[in-house]
Amino acid sequence: LWPQALRRFQADPITGGGLYSAGISVDSTYLTLLGETGLLGLGIFFLMLWEIARIVVKNIRISTGLNRLLFMGLLGGMVALLINAIFIDVFRASKIAYLFWFLIGISVKYYEMHRRVYE
Repeated sequence: LWPQALRRFQADPITGGGLYSAGISVDSTYLTLLGETGLLGLGIFFLMLWEIARIVVKNIRISTGLNRLLFMGLLGGMVALLINAIFIDVFRASKIAYLFWFLIGISVKYYEMHRRVYE
């Protein structure tokens, strides 16, 4: 369904065609976002992931021991999911995505709790 997602993007490149307008199962997260939310949605998605990656890297710097290993693994998993998202819509339909967002939530909360100590 990649051509259908690209047609939706071409029809409205800034905001896209709306959720599920690109088809039920486009195989690429990025093409799905491009077709459904346009350049605006794709840009916001990448900005969000950039900020999350910054927080995880800060957590790696401020933590020690097992916590540091957890955040290093989370960063590696994030890179792997971003590569996998080229071919599969992992951030919407995958059970792996639930675990990923759960761990991201833990990472952000950890940073919020400990940033005052290290700043």
